[in-house]
Amino acid sequence: MARRHERTHSTRRLIRAGVPQGSTLSPLLYSAYTNDIPRPSSSGVQLALFADDAALFYGNRNRSTRFTLLPLQRAIDELGQWFRKWRIEVNPDKSAAIQFKYGKIRSRLIVDKNTPNLKMLDANHPWQRNYKYLEVTLDKNLNFRDHIERVRNTALFYKARLGAVLGRKSKLSRHNKRTIYKMCITTVMRYASLVFAHAAPKALHRLQGASKRLFDIAGSHPNALLRAVVDYQPPPTTHLIRRPRNVLTDPPDALTAAVESLNDVNGTHD
Repeated sequence: MARRHERTHSTRRLIRAGVPQGSTLSPLLYSAYTNDIPRPSSSGVQLALFADDAALFYGNRNRSTRFTLLPLQRAIDELGQWFRKWRIEVNPDKSAAIQFKYGKIRSRLIVDKNTPNLKMLDANHPWQRNYKYLEVTLDKNLNFRDHIERVRNTALFYKARLGAVLGRKSKLSRHNKRTIYKMCITTVMRYASLVFAHAAPKALHRLQGASKRLFDIAGSHPNALLRAVVDYQPPPTTHLIRRPRNVLTDPPDALTAAVESLNDVNGTHD
């Protein structure tokens, strides 16, 4: 291996361990390396692994935090012994403990008073109010407001950066604009949407408002059909569904009328 900076090379050294970054063998070798990771012996404690992330979780109907400390700490100690055996270093800055509580009464305290911290390899892991795990921000009440706010800000940031590309003055085709929107913005807003889809409508409304701001770009587009899509309001849930026999006689909705008028204009120019 040698480092290169412009036309200068460092001294070449032989690699005796490890694999190149991004190698296709890395996931397979890591799975084989962690295959003997110990499963928790404590009843009720489960271990979740995804890539190089590990999580221990334990469910208890008792609302007191002290009832969850003993089995969790025992499982953490077992993992710590395995880490020492295989010389795996754990970054304490990327480790945290969080307690989820469900109830009508929401406490402002993260955990009960005088609750000790969990420890791994002689390092304290303080209790957190929220923590980002696999790019999903989990809060202690599981209302996902912090996650929705973070996703909203990220989507608006990308929208501001791509404004010149997605704007009406851009020379890109609508197909390319739609592709950029789906690749850079939609993926951010829909990532792990099944996890926070049950959040309160008030919290989801902020995310919906951010998506509407993205469609406002099409509101100033010279194409009348795109402007009609922006202003389109779906019928309420209590609206009666038209029967097939009445489709030909009922008046069309606003979007259908805009499409028909646009077709008439194009037909006259042809």
